[in-house]
Amino acid sequence: MKVFGYSERECGGAVLAGYRPVSYIGFAIGTAYQYGLIKMMVSVFYDSVAVIPEHNFDLPAFFITLALFILFYESVMKVYTVRLRRIPIKEVMEE
Repeated sequence: MKVFGYSERECGGAVLAGYRPVSYIGFAIGTAYQYGLIKMMVSVFYDSVAVIPEHNFDLPAFFITLALFILFYESVMKVYTVRLRRIPIKEVMEE
C-alpha cells in the first residue's frame, strides 16, 4: 500500500482497524459471560447455605476496566502500526 501512495495511517487502518470492533464486542460478550457464570456458580455452590453472598454488577468498575482495556488495546495497535511502518518495501515484495 505504501507503493501506491497510501499514508502510514491509512496502511495501519486498512490492516489493523478491522480488529477494533471485534475486540470491543468480545470484551462486552466476555463481560456478560463472566457475570452470568459467577451468578450461576454462586447459586449452585451457595444454594444450601442460609446466607447467600450478595453479588451485584459493579457498573463503575466495568467502565474503569473498559477504559483500561481500550487504552491498552489502542497502545498495542499503535505499536503494531509503527512496526508495520518500519517494514521495508523490498522485504514485502520478496515474500
